[in-house]
Amino acid sequence: MPSRSPRTLPMVNVPQLVPSQTCLTCEVCCRFPERNSPLRPYFRMQEIDRAIAHGLAPIHFSDHQGCHITVIPHPHAEGYICPAFDPLTQHCQIYEVRPLDCQLYPFLLMWDPDRTTVLLGWDRKCPFLLQTSPHTVHPLSSSELAVYAHHLSTTLDGPETAAQLAQTPKLITCYQDDVVIVAELKRLTHHLVH
Repeated sequence: MPSRSPRTLPMVNVPQLVPSQTCLTCEVCCRFPERNSPLRPYFRMQEIDRAIAHGLAPIHFSDHQGCHITVIPHPHAEGYICPAFDPLTQHCQIYEVRPLDCQLYPFLLMWDPDRTTVLLGWDRKCPFLLQTSPHTVHPLSSSELAVYAHHLSTTLDGPETAAQLAQTPKLITCYQDDVVIVAELKRLTHHLVH
């Protein structure tokens, strides 16, 4: 592999909101209905290097400068899984070095339908969302979730982080109509649209 000069990745502290026990019993994340799902995690260059150093085969990355991971057929069910996911143990084999895209989940970065504004959204498929606020219209009715979402959107849209994230526009997925919109990321949008 040719030598590359590493770009600085945003030092974003994304504490895990969803309790581990919920994650380990979930049947949603790390699994995809189709091979080219827009929700496959995006790995930036240094994240690819870290994943490979932790044992993930380079073949799972079509572009070592940054790309969505190449998912593999699920060995025990329909659909596809991330090659870092062990379906028997429900664990991620590269959890300690998982990419920002995975750290954010069940939140995600996406464009609005017109591709004019970057949004922070919450994936409605996450079981934690359903457990936390099953009787409310908006998942951020819970004060804990609202505080976390505000902190996350403020962090991601901060001056340095927004500028660094803008260097990787493919990290922002297309609009998903089943995702709850949490916030507009105006600074990140400005970097990408102007």
